[in-house]
Amino acid sequence: MPQKLDITAINRYSVSVTQKPVIVSFQSAPSQINQGNNATLNWSTQGATSLTLKGMPVTGTSVLVSPSQTTTYLLIATNSAGTATASVTVTVVIPEAFVWRKNLIYGFGQLICEDRPSGRVYLQGDHLGTPSVLTNAAGTVIGRQKSLPFGERMGGSDEKSFRRFTNHEDGTQ
Repeated sequence: MPQKLDITAINRYSVSVTQKPVIVSFQSAPSQINQGNNATLNWSTQGATSLTLKGMPVTGTSVLVSPSQTTTYLLIATNSAGTATASVTVTVVIPEAFVWRKNLIYGFGQLICEDRPSGRVYLQGDHLGTPSVLTNAAGTVIGRQKSLPFGERMGGSDEKSFRRFTNHEDGTQ
């Protein structure tokens, strides 16, 4: 009598599944800058074969940006399974042209005048911003001062600014 054999065929298959990329982090350092300054955009991804930032291809894990206005950056990570996106905003602060602080008026980052009990005093500085000539509202010179290197005062009249070398405040007045 013939014997009965049980034969089982086993086929082994290896299946590779590609998952969509992941953007682990995307941030700006700092997130707020003054106009004309830079920020660094940093990111970390997993499984991406290509990256684009604002539509331009990028490589690595960071890029330096210098936007002139507040800008939102879109990072897109791509592979054969799909895409992942993340965004970050760099806020650009435009400094005010003129700022009033107590009895001081600043223009374009420099002290331009002081309000005193005797009236408003205008300061003209040297190339480092050190006040050297003081005038009244009529433009008449009412004081002069000179500074040696490192801020020591040298001569001048009795009428002086409380600002010293490179426009730093004199704490003695």
